[in-house]
Amino acid sequence: MNEVISFHHATEKDIEIVLSTIIQADKSGTEYFSFHTCFGLTEQRFREIMREILLEDVGGQEWNISDYIVVKVDGNTAGALCSWIEGSGNQSSSMIRGTLMQHFFPPEALKQAKVNKHLIDELFIEKIPGHLILEAGYIVPEYRSRGLLAKLMVESMRIRKAQHPHLVTCSINVLRSNAFAIRIYEKIGFVTEDEKFCENPEILKLIASKSRVLMRRSLDNLN
Repeated sequence: MNEVISFHHATEKDIEIVLSTIIQADKSGTEYFSFHTCFGLTEQRFREIMREILLEDVGGQEWNISDYIVVKVDGNTAGALCSWIEGSGNQSSSMIRGTLMQHFFPPEALKQAKVNKHLIDELFIEKIPGHLILEAGYIVPEYRSRGLLAKLMVESMRIRKAQHPHLVTCSINVLRSNAFAIRIYEKIGFVTEDEKFCENPEILKLIASKSRVLMRRSLDNLN
């Protein structure tokens, strides 16, 4: 029997899969959780804070329910992916996230993050205004090896292109250590455009890689 795969825009009813997606995307296939290593937040505390942020529904960045597409298999939630048009609200996604952190994160977490900010900043890749950004993708373990992440990415690009025909380029960035994700992105037409490195070995106490890759593809031929 063929599986029935469906997609829908996330709502508050999908908050649990969105929360899991944000956390697992941050881990990037490892046990590293940067909001613990950098901010000192437990996964549970981060989940509590992120629930509040998501309910604010601030667009233009990955902590926003409305910008997620959820994939279901035979009616069961199988994963989610965020997308947005960078700078569409005249603020960068990094600025919006920074404002949300200042408002919702505990002062002691923000203070701890400043200690290693210089290392994380070495891997920062500026998102280009007007580009479609894909970020925070996750497939529930029991639904992997079915090509769902690729399908979810292509569907997200189709939806955004239909809404905004002027869009021409889609960007995504990923840790170099996440070779599995990079292979998936390459299979659907993404190519590496840039890479940032941090040579300080202390970075590996915070995240699982010394480098971050920027990948892009045209929004033409979304088959």
